[in-house]
Amino acid sequence: MTGFQALQGAQGSIPFSGLPELSAAFLQFVVTVALAWLCATLHRVYRKPVYAWWAIAWLLYILRLTAIVEFLITREWIALYWHQVLTGWTALAVLATATVFSRGSVRWRFFAVAAIFPPLWSYIAIYRLDIFLWAALPAVLFLSGATLATGGMFWRYARRVRSVGANVLAAAFLLWGIHHLDYTILRGRGVWVPWGYYLDIIFELAVGAGILLLVADDLRRGLDAMTTLSGELQAVTPRERPALLDALLAQPLTLPAVRGAALYSAEQGAYERGAGVCEAWRDRVPAPAERKRLEAAVQTGRATTHTAWADPDSKVAHPFAALLPVPHGQRTADALVIVGDARTPFAVL
Repeated sequence: MTGFQALQGAQGSIPFSGLPELSAAFLQFVVTVALAWLCATLHRVYRKPVYAWWAIAWLLYILRLTAIVEFLITREWIALYWHQVLTGWTALAVLATATVFSRGSVRWRFFAVAAIFPPLWSYIAIYRLDIFLWAALPAVLFLSGATLATGGMFWRYARRVRSVGANVLAAAFLLWGIHHLDYTILRGRGVWVPWGYYLDIIFELAVGAGILLLVADDLRRGLDAMTTLSGELQAVTPRERPALLDALLAQPLTLPAVRGAALYSAEQGAYERGAGVCEAWRDRVPAPAERKRLEAAVQTGRATTHTAWADPDSKVAHPFAALLPVPHGQRTADALVIVGDARTPFAVL
């Protein structure tokens, strides 16, 4: 008899004692489905990769809950095995989400290697080990470590940009990671049934609130930056223009995932100034496809977003770009180009 099987034998079957746990698991299932839908909707609206990763993480969590409910009803060990595997993969997906959010990309090699651990150790723990503590401890440390690392990433981001949403996410994941550590003691004694589910639901709701606050933070920063840029660029006189443009073009770089900004002059047919990765664009003519987009923005006066934007020499393509026409009196003569690694939520555009 393995450690998990011994725990099962000690707790007995679940005709009645398992009903509170089943009810709590179903409630958490509903909450998690709502969070997955929320993140999928945010991705459809803003096209930021981080929201797609959030949706994937919550979908894995839904499969994890489905597996544990299946186990509670059938007592089939294969269901418990997949619950353990999906728990580890969910933790990795959440960590990948934080990595995409803070760094803009995923370290695929690291996550591919780490993804091997949950199925391998779950098999050993459920079908080979005889002591529950040793069977559960490595998986718990893996889950808690990934959750704490996620909280640490959001905490570092919150310190850099003073984001309320990142602070909420950091607190939720750090506390959640600490909570995972009590599994080997309290869960083994049945103390957390069903209260552990309710505590997980509270953490999930806190994460959902943090995500929404992040969206609000991005929208506020985007609105502030665009309002300032649009208003001040119109007020620039010819003599003040060079000095002020350098300062103004640096402003969008404070937004998450933005890597550069440049001002295109329709009169000159070239970029007038640049900042960040666009600093070398000064006096350069845009690539043909990009020039058509810029001319269209100047003529229509409409802000647009694009999924790729080439450097003037066409050797480098940025994943995302936003164009903001800059009016001069009754006409539009310039366009602000902002490039970045993700679709920054310029909802004001």
